[in-house]
Amino acid sequence: MSFFKGIKDVKASRDSVYLRAGRYLTYMDNFKQFKNRKGHERIAFEMTVVQVLDESKAFADSSGPHRMGDKVSWVPTDDEAEIPRVKSAIKVICGVEEDLIDEEFCTNLATESQPLRGLFVEWDCEMIKTSKGNPFTVRKAVRKWGKQEVEEKVPASVLAGLKINASLA
Repeated sequence: MSFFKGIKDVKASRDSVYLRAGRYLTYMDNFKQFKNRKGHERIAFEMTVVQVLDESKAFADSSGPHRMGDKVSWVPTDDEAEIPRVKSAIKVICGVEEDLIDEEFCTNLATESQPLRGLFVEWDCEMIKTSKGNPFTVRKAVRKWGKQEVEEKVPASVLAGLKINASLA
């Protein structure tokens, strides 16, 4: 049997990794809804790390902290613990009240118009142990950075090097 059997029917993987433990400023590249290979509905926050704000929590993760320019994503599970975290993240990123966040609101965020693209979001991620003793990274959107703050705190050369335009922030 050839190693390449079935390669025609799969999609090439992206050059990204899950958002690991640490505190990061990210640029929102994409927010999407999709079906995984098992046909289950999923969502993904796809981002670029702009700055590593605190890497101390990352040492709990064997992979260590991300670096500037890393392509990262958060693909939440659909379990009861993750859905409230997704709602909290959307609340922080969009700056809206919790009661406005419903299925229609979230679905509209994942359209081709990509209203989250171009936003700068600070994430705090912590590695914990589940009740079964397995490692798990809890991801929390801390706040959205505005254009002025990005321009004051992130060197223009960094943004240019990452091919990021802060004007959408």
